Amino acid sequence: MGTNYYDESGGHICKVSAAGPYCWDCDTTLCIGGKDQVHYSDAWYDKCPICNAPIPDEDLSSSAAGQQLGFAGMRDVKPHGITSVCSVTWAVHPRDVVPLIVTDKIIRDEYGREYSATDFFHMLECNCPLWYYDAIGREFS
Repeated sequence: MGTNYYDESGGHICKVSAAGPYCWDCDTTLCIGGKDQVHYSDAWYDKCPICNAPIPDEDLSSSAAGQQLGFAGMRDVKPHGITSVCSVTWAVHPRDVVPLIVTDKIIRDEYGREYSATDFFHMLECNCPLWYYDAIGREFS
């Protein structure tokens, strides 16, 4: 489950996917296997392993899974504490996307929603603390 993002020419920029609970205050995933196992493991801490904050109840109207399914909007403010989050898997290096800000280019998701490049990076900052670079240059969806 995830959402693909494209530049104006249709080039694949990245995929944003639900990635489970994350403590924003401690900058850590609650996946027992760590960041590299977020999309592959079913072993999760029931509270933050650093500050012991509990995982709050979330439903599809407020969770990252709900965001990816279209039941919840993406956050526009960076949260505190534990929330479910998304990850971003880059198809191109983010530095290659930054020039789109200067030229005020539009980024589109696979559902046709449009974002300015500035709004796109703000959305990532508020929703996607986990960034993966291992798919740069490969085709994936």
